[in-house]
Amino acid sequence: MRKTRGLPLLVIAAMLCAPCLAQRGHRNPPDIFQDESKMPAATRSGPDKNAMLQQASELKQLSDTVPDDIQKLSQGVLAKDLSDRLKRIEKLAKQLRQQVQQ
Repeated sequence: MRKTRGLPLLVIAAMLCAPCLAQRGHRNPPDIFQDESKMPAATRSGPDKNAMLQQASELKQLSDTVPDDIQKLSQGVLAKDLSDRLKRIEKLAKQLRQQVQQ
């Protein structure tokens, strides 16, 4: 009669412990997203806001000087670094556009 009482207790104990063991899962899950380009958008880091603000500030400073140089150009005076500043403006605009589209 003793054997029959122990069996239901063993079954009850197994039923109580089974859900706990099922929730343990894997200790070291595999790295599913090793390639950053295949990561979900929510886990990817966005563009660096501080860098974008700095680039936008530089872009504004450069673009503010262009109208004066164009006015001087109509008077026959060419600023020697105007071409370099226009190239820098173009480069900054391209970088900002790419960062915004990410």
